Amino acid sequence: MKRLLLIIILTANLLFAQTINISADDITIRNERAGLVNADLYVSPEGDNENSGLTPDDPLKNIWYALSIITTDSLNPHTIHLLEGHYSPGLTGETDFSLTDYVSVSGASQTSVILDSIGIGLHGEENSLSNLTMNRGIDCDATNATLENLTVSANSDFAGISCITTNVTLENVTVSNISSIVGALYLNNSSFTINNSEITNNTTSLAAGGGVNICNSGGELHNVVISNNSSRHNGGGVYCDNSSPVFYNTQIIGNTVDSVDYAYGGGLYCYNSNPVFYNSQISNNAVNGNIESFGGGVYCENSTPLFYNTIFSGNMALSEGSSVIYCEGDSHPVLYNATITGNQQGNFWLHQVYLIANKDTNSNVSIINSIVYFNDTTTVGSATWMYGVTATYSDIQKFNGIWPGEGNIDQDPVFVNSGEHPYQINDLSPCIDMGNPDTTGLNLPEYDPAGEVRISNNIVDMGAYEWNIMVGTDEPVFSDFPKNNLSIYPNPACKTLHITFQSESTAPVIATIYNQLGQQIKSEIPIERQPGNNELSLDVSSLETGVYLLQLAIDGQVTTKKFVKY
Repeated sequence: MKRLLLIIILTANLLFAQTINISADDITIRNERAGLVNADLYVSPEGDNENSGLTPDDPLKNIWYALSIITTDSLNPHTIHLLEGHYSPGLTGETDFSLTDYVSVSGASQTSVILDSIGIGLHGEENSLSNLTMNRGIDCDATNATLENLTVSANSDFAGISCITTNVTLENVTVSNISSIVGALYLNNSSFTINNSEITNNTTSLAAGGGVNICNSGGELHNVVISNNSSRHNGGGVYCDNSSPVFYNTQIIGNTVDSVDYAYGGGLYCYNSNPVFYNSQISNNAVNGNIESFGGGVYCENSTPLFYNTIFSGNMALSEGSSVIYCEGDSHPVLYNATITGNQQGNFWLHQVYLIANKDTNSNVSIINSIVYFNDTTTVGSATWMYGVTATYSDIQKFNGIWPGEGNIDQDPVFVNSGEHPYQINDLSPCIDMGNPDTTGLNLPEYDPAGEVRISNNIVDMGAYEWNIMVGTDEPVFSDFPKNNLSIYPNPACKTLHITFQSESTAPVIATIYNQLGQQIKSEIPIERQPGNNELSLDVSSLETGVYLLQLAIDGQVTTKKFVKY
C-alpha cells in the first residue's frame, strides 16, 4: 500500500509537470540547436535558455532545460549550479525534475536558493543535492545519493525525504514542519549515514514514525536531533521495523504519540529491531492513548536495543504502561551506564505504576552500572514500579531496601544539577568508582556524553557520566565573549568544528588546540571576524580520535572549550 501511494503521488507530480508549457518537441528543437553539453552548467532565475550556461555570467534560465542538455557518464559526472534566487513553476517556469546518472544539483548557498513547489527525484547511479531550501519532498531511489546542506519543509507530502532501495548520506539536513503519510524521513530497504542533522516539528497521521521511519534498513546517525515530532500510531520520534541502526550522540526529545485508542513508543518504537545507542538522550517524550499508553520513552516488541551512556529523563505515559521502557514478546533491552531520572507516570491512581515493565515472561530488561533515581513513580512507595528487571552495580531508589543484585546501592547520586550536563555526578557522589570492576565484554564507549574519558581511575562510575576533577567547574570566559553567546558544534566532531558567537569587536580570534596532557596540537591560528554574529570553522580532520581543548583568545583574555574528535 505504501509503495502504491508513492506511485500515485509521483504520477500526479509528473502529470502536473506536463502542464507547464514545455512540450517534448520544444525540448527536442532546443537540443538540436544547442547540442548536448558534457560540462557543468549554471542556472539563474535571471538567465536565458539561449545562453551557453557554461559560466555564472552566462547562465541558463531553467533547471529542466539544463537537465535536458547535460550529458554525463561514470568518468564525467557533472553538476548543475543554481545561482541565488527563487525558482518555482509560477515565477520561472520550473517543473518537478528527476536526476539521471551522475548528475548533481548544487545551490549557491542553503539560504539563498529557494525551490518553491518543485518536487525532486534522485533516480540515477550517483546523484547529489546540496545547498538548497525547498518546500516539496525528495524521492530517492538512486544507487548512491548524497543530500547535504538542505532545508526541507513541506506542508503535506508522502514524506519529506523518502529513500527506497538506496545508499544515502545526509549531512547537515533539516527536515521540519511536514505532515506526512510515512514519516518526515522514510528509509526503506536502504543503507544510510546521517550526520549533524535535525528532524523536528513533523507529524504523521496514517503510518508510524512521526520523525524517522526506518524499515528493513541499516545505518548510522551521528549528532542528530529528533525533536517535537508526533504520530497517531507508533513511534512519535523514531519507528524501527526489522532494522538495527546505530545512534551516536543522538537526541530524541519532546516527541509524542497521541491516539484515540492505543499509543506505543513516544520516543522510540522497535519491532523485530536491535538498535544501538551511544552517548544519546531520550527525554521528554510521551504516549497518550485513551485506552492504553505503553512506553513513554521506548517500546519494544521482539527487540533487543542496547543503550550505552544514555540519559532517560522526563518521559511520560499518561495512562498505564511504563514511562521509560515497555517490552512485549521476546524483548531484552540492555542499559549500560544509563541515567534514568525525572520520568513520570500519569494517572497512577487508576492504573498500574511502572517505570520499566514487561508484558511477557519471555522479556526482561537488564540494567548495569546505572542510576535510577528521582522518578515520580517511586513516590508511591511500591516495590513493583519496575517489573521484569535485573540490575547490577546500579544506584536504584527503592524505598524499602536495596534492589536485588550484585553491587547495587540506594543513595542520592548527587547530580551537578546545572549547566549543559545537569546529570553529571559531583565529587560527593556515592556512584564514583562503584560500577562493575570488570568491564570486560561490556564494549563501553571511550567517552561519556560530556566528552570525559569513560573509565577514570581504572573503575567505571555508575550512570551516564564519568566523574573527574573538572566536573562542575566553570570554564574561564573572557569579557568580549559572554558564555551564553559562545558555542561550538558539532561535538563530537569529525571533520570541521564550528564556533559561533556574538561580538562587536573586529580583532582576530586566536585559536589553539591542546590535547588532554596540555600539549599544543595545533599552533596559534588567527581567524578574522566581524561585528555581530560570527561563525568560524576549524579543520580538525587531521586530529586523532580523542578529547581536546580549544583555546580562544582575544586581547590577552582566554576561554577554553572541550571537544571530542571521532
